This record gives sequence, C-alpha cells and structure tokens, in this order.
Amino acid sequence: MNRVDVIGGTNINYNDYLSLVDEDSCILYHRGQLHRIVDYLRQYDIIYSGSFNPPHNDHLLIGKNALFEISLENVRKGKLNRDDVIHRLKMLDLLDIPVLITMAPRFLEKDAILQWYWKKPYTYRMGVDTWNTMVGARDLLQNGAEFDNMTSKFEIVPRKGHETIINDVTRHIKFSQIKLTTADISSNIIRGGNPEGLPAKIAAYIKENKLYESQ
Repeated sequence: MNRVDVIGGTNINYNDYLSLVDEDSCILYHRGQLHRIVDYLRQYDIIYSGSFNPPHNDHLLIGKNALFEISLENVRKGKLNRDDVIHRLKMLDLLDIPVLITMAPRFLEKDAILQWYWKKPYTYRMGVDTWNTMVGARDLLQNGAEFDNMTSKFEIVPRKGHETIINDVTRHIKFSQIKLTTADISSNIIRGGNPEGLPAKIAAYIKENKLYESQ
C-alpha cells in the first residue's frame, strides 16, 4: 500500500482521484483536494459509512463528530458508478465534510485498511438497517468469529420500524446502541423528487445538476 499525500492542481480531476483507490488503500478528500489520511485519522475516532445518495439532514445528525466514508464497491450491488460517486463527493464538500474513499464494502476490510494507516480502535457508527444487513447476511459471514480479533466496535443508530438483530453472530462483536432521534428521512423519497430533509446547498446542487430526474 502507498500512502497518498496532499494532491491538488488544475490538472487533477475526480476520476484521477478515484483511480488511486484500490482494495488495500484509500484516499481522503476534503475542500477540493486529497489530504494525508493519518492527519484526519488522528482527529477522528468515529467512522460513519454510507452511500450518502444524497447527503441529507439525518446523515449530518448521525455523522456528527464522525469521519464520513464511502466505498466504491457495495457489498450487494458491486462497483458504484463513478459519476454518481463524484456528485456525492461534491455535495459533501459543499457541506465541508471530509470523506474517506475506499474500495472496502465490508467493515472488516475497512478496519484492516484504517489500522494500517493509523492503528487504534475505531467506532463504526451505522443505522440499524446497515447493522441488520451486516449481522444477518449469512452468505457474507461465517459464524461471526471473524470479528473476534477486531479491536474496533460498532454503534447502532435506531430507526423507526426496524428492530435490532441480536443473534449468534453478534456475540462476537463489540457493539452498543445509542439514543438518537432522527427525522427518519428517506433517500429514496428524496431521489423521487421530494427535497424535504435536504440542506439548502444540496437541494440547489441537485436542481442545478438535474440529478435523479430519471428516477
């Protein structure tokens, strides 16, 4: 793996940035350029992973004091469309949010990469729906024992209508459930044309770039 230092300049575009990401390394994007990953990992103990498609007010609430992370590969859907990812990065940058970009769809993979850059226990904050997918996906997990040596832990954010799965896999995982009241904003509804729950800058960006009009 090669660490990436600050990269900026008019001759560097978003696809150039994303081409630096592979299964073993990541990049840190903030304020229009790449930054030294370790400088940010020193500051943040909480990692908030998501698709942020688009970023909305619940994301901002859940991600308070956390470093956002987007994987270029989804554990179910495969590799994401690069143009879509670029729009998400631009929207998060409008909100002055630094973003880790990986190609690690599974949390064990994310943690292995971050431990290589800056070794410490991290807290992976996630919505209950993401948690349920992780611990309930028997096609992706064995019996949970792969988490036994993981020093990092998980924080589960509740969501109306979702019960938190507790099973034989979760006994191998360090986790806690936090009390946080969200507005239960749906990204699907936003992409369907309802801007409720969007920061004004993001609503304007979506309108200007005609995002989601075909959905």
